[in-house]
Amino acid sequence: ASSLLDEAVLPQVLGLDDPAVLAEFYGDFATQLEPAARNLLLATDLDVIVELAHGMRSACLAVGACALDGLL
Repeated sequence: ASSLLDEAVLPQVLGLDDPAVLAEFYGDFATQLEPAARNLLLATDLDVIVELAHGMRSACLAVGACALDGLL
């Protein structure tokens, strides 16, 4: 079974492996994901939907949440 999070991605993106910094990035991602998903589900304008999905996809790729990226 594949993991929802590839923990090798974010350190590579940031060019560092400080656990405290990584934890902060992961925490920010998790905090922002729920409202972003809700906004995406409530959006009715196609341009807004595309913009929100693109933003979520970019965030997923940056932190290594490739399984979530595949859903967008």
